[in-house]
Formats: sequence, structure tokens, C-alpha cells
Amino acid sequence: MNAIDHIFTKGRINLLKVGFIGSNMSHGEQASNGCFTVEEMILAVYSRGIALIKTKISYGFITAVGLDYKEIKNLYPVNIEVACYNGSKNSTINRLAKSVKTFVKRLQV
Repeated sequence: MNAIDHIFTKGRINLLKVGFIGSNMSHGEQASNGCFTVEEMILAVYSRGIALIKTKISYGFITAVGLDYKEIKNLYPVNIEVACYNGSKNSTINRLAKSVKTFVKRLQV
């Protein structure tokens, strides 16, 4: 998958020069377990990139935080959510980039 990402983002295949193509490893996993052919995987990743470019969406941000859900649930503002409980000392938060980055800076103090 990293090779696919490298080829697209470095412009070696003149399809699309952006940094987010290939960020979802599930496409590579689907190709390796037979759900996708390699060609279908490349098309899926490419289509995802095109959809992200053409869709008028707000830029989001996701990051892991070294706090479990019980510790973080009373700290984060309403415009952020816990996307994933990763373990006893790790949660993933997401939402609008500005909100998440501001919250992370507040946690670092």
C-alpha cells in the first residue's frame, strides 16, 4: 500500500498529485485477502481521493490522545468526539481540524 501511495503522491503515475491517497489500509487488506484485485484496490483508492477533492467538506482532524475514555469524557468540548477507545490509556478524538488542534494544545499545558 505504501508503494501505491508513493506512486500517486510523487506523481509517477499522472493521475492525481495529492497526499491523502492510500491512507486507508483496508483497501490493501482487501486486495491481499482476495476481496479486491490490485486493479480494483487502485481504483478504489483513486476514487476516494477524487471524491474528497470534489466534495465540499470541512477539513477534519483525528489524533490519538494518551487518556482513556473515562479521563477524557469530561474534558473535551461538544464540537469534538471520541472516535475510538484504543485502550486503558489511549483514545482517538476527531472533528473539525481547528477544534481538535485547539483542544490538544489545551491538553499539553
